Order: sequence, then C-alpha cells, then structure tokens
Amino acid sequence: MYLIVKGAVRMERSHPHLKDPVVLAVLGRGEVVGEMGILDAEPRFATVTAEMDATAMQLSAGQLAEALVAHPTLATALLHIMSKRIRDTDQLLGEIAAGRVGHTAERAS
Repeated sequence: MYLIVKGAVRMERSHPHLKDPVVLAVLGRGEVVGEMGILDAEPRFATVTAEMDATAMQLSAGQLAEALVAHPTLATALLHIMSKRIRDTDQLLGEIAAGRVGHTAERAS
C-alpha cells in the first residue's frame, strides 16, 4: 500500500472489451493506493501512473497491521476510503452503461 506524500496519481483499469482504459480516480496528497491488494493478497486490478512528480511512502502488510493495532481508528478510516471507492466506481459504471460519460472519463476521488 502506498500513501501519497506529494503530487498526484491516476488510477485506471483496462478491460479487453473496452477500447481505452477507464480512469477510476485521480488521487493526491494524503490519499492511498493499493489498499485492496494489501488486505486481500489478491493481484492488483488497476494501474497507477503519476500525473506529475509524485512521492509515496510504501507500507507493507506487516507495517499496516502494526499501525492498525496501535491506532484502531485507522481501520475506520481505511473502511471509509474503500467504501467511497466502491461507491464512486459503481456510479461510474452506471454512467458508462447509461451512455452519459465516455470510458475515459476522469473521476476525482
């Protein structure tokens, strides 16, 4: 998991049935990427690319576990982030299905 310290990154997902990748979010300072993979140990499903010079701090699964034990409120914050991402992705899929936005529409997180 990475905590963005400086800059911005674009999170997008490709699919064989789509011509272009779908931009899921543009994330900046104080936001995290890779939280799903670190929690469920499954392969990544999105590609993250720097939008501008970016600096990120890497947290291993062990470091995250230690932080969650030491600061239980982090678990609530992480659940909030994941819930928001799921809702945003669900809304984006609905907009694409309804033809209201193109597949490459940017979503701000």
